[in-house]
Amino acid sequence: MDFYYAMTNYQLLECIIHRMNLNNHKGEKVIYVSSFLLNNQSKLLKNLKDSCLFDKVEIYEETIFSHDKGINISKEIKRISNDVEKKYGKVIKKAQNIYIAQDADALGVYLVDKGINYYYFEDACGAYTNSEILFNIIKKENINRNIIMKKLKLAGQSKYVLKVFCDLECQKKELINNKCTDLSIKKELKKMTSNKIQKLLKIYGYNSKKYNKTSSKKDLLLTWHYNNMRMMTLKEQYLFFTTLTDYFHDYNKQLYIKPHPSDIQAKYKNIFKDATILEPFLPSELLPYCTDDKYDVAITNWSTSIYGLKTSINQIINFDKRIDNSYIYFDKYYAIVMYLKHNKSKDIKHLFFHEINEIQLVRMLEYYFKDYKKYYIIDENDKSNEETIYIMNKIDNNTVDKKVIELNGSLSTNNIYIERKLKNKKKEITFIGLYNLDDNIEFMEEKMLKYSKYSLKISLKNSVDLVNYLYKEFNHSNTKNEKIIQEKNKIIDLQQESLQKYQARTSEMEENNKDLIKKMNQQMEEIHNTTSWKITKPIRIIADLIRKVS
Repeated sequence: MDFYYAMTNYQLLECIIHRMNLNNHKGEKVIYVSSFLLNNQSKLLKNLKDSCLFDKVEIYEETIFSHDKGINISKEIKRISNDVEKKYGKVIKKAQNIYIAQDADALGVYLVDKGINYYYFEDACGAYTNSEILFNIIKKENINRNIIMKKLKLAGQSKYVLKVFCDLECQKKELINNKCTDLSIKKELKKMTSNKIQKLLKIYGYNSKKYNKTSSKKDLLLTWHYNNMRMMTLKEQYLFFTTLTDYFHDYNKQLYIKPHPSDIQAKYKNIFKDATILEPFLPSELLPYCTDDKYDVAITNWSTSIYGLKTSINQIINFDKRIDNSYIYFDKYYAIVMYLKHNKSKDIKHLFFHEINEIQLVRMLEYYFKDYKKYYIIDENDKSNEETIYIMNKIDNNTVDKKVIELNGSLSTNNIYIERKLKNKKKEITFIGLYNLDDNIEFMEEKMLKYSKYSLKISLKNSVDLVNYLYKEFNHSNTKNEKIIQEKNKIIDLQQESLQKYQARTSEMEENNKDLIKKMNQQMEEIHNTTSWKITKPIRIIADLIRKVS
């Protein structure tokens, strides 16, 4: 018997492709699909059973790792291992071959703890030699699980791993070892017949109506589940992806959004009203088989899976993990690219980056200044060339005499001025310092960010012009504030006047009430002194006693 296990859509795809293309063993083929995967995909299990690719399709109920602080890790490993043994020990021990798509879970803990050999599928395309990504994600999710992974050398590093099935083209070459066996999803898909491809698409619930099968221009956004991983709020996640889309999507093209399978909280149709939202559970590797034409641009955060779409994308926009924080500086990076574009000359200039996100800046150069390599050479090491332009976060003593573009700093002789006008008509003004650079350039760039809902105006200003402008804006703002304060003071005066009138009226009513109470007390006293009141007093006492008794 061959035993398969998968926790994610990508891992399930690996198992299915291995079963369809590479597994020639005789005997029963059984697959266990994680309960985590099936939570939001009610039809997946049925579709998998209907495909008849496996003799048996079962749900694997996950064992939860403890979140308690200060627990005994060795005891936690035994607890997890014993729980898996109790649930699935018998079927696992019957298997001649065990194929695990990701071992950084309870099943992986069990196999290593019991010393059982297994074959390992990488967690995502290129993930095997980039395992620090998985370790960091799990560290934020559950520190105990992260410690167990390191202790047992999971993520395919255990001595019990017989082979590692991974896409060799997407690995760090220096970390590939003799256990690595090529399993390229894109290559294996190309080998498949049309019938096999259709069977795959059917398993994942492919809906042909959502895909434009014409030659019209289109872009693709691949999202990630920041909110689900508790790395961003949903509002921050929206801001992140609207920013990426606004900077790398041509609004004249149709936008397609492929949410990550775990990106279940986000409602992208509310944000990108003119976009087509694709099935989140369909692996992105199958997208080329859903449409006849290529996407012009595919945009994502730092996903490795996007490289599995190379053949169906003209340009890939991808970053590294630093983009999670540095995306808020896209306005400034864009301004720098516009300056470099206007600053180009016949003399080749060298660019040296220091303490900035160089990948982010290069992606913008590739998109907005496609032939930049004719005018600029990017140096990895500081060559101190007189034609070198230093692009850095903040100028220092070592570079004060050099040509510098300063991302965050004080006013310089020349500045790239950035005016950001928000939807509520408020302005945010920032600037970038230019030191020892050509001051004869004049340029003006304006950009509307459709989904982020603000506009940019970028121009070159010398320090005198910029200071005068900022002073003018400051005075204008103060004038507006003075008018607002005057209006507020008028309202306060009216409120104070009304309060005084209310207090005067209340005092008058209190005086009137005092006179009324005094008259009533006098009348009661007169009644008490009358002969009739005194004569009838015994009768009133008897009546009170009768009422109490009854």
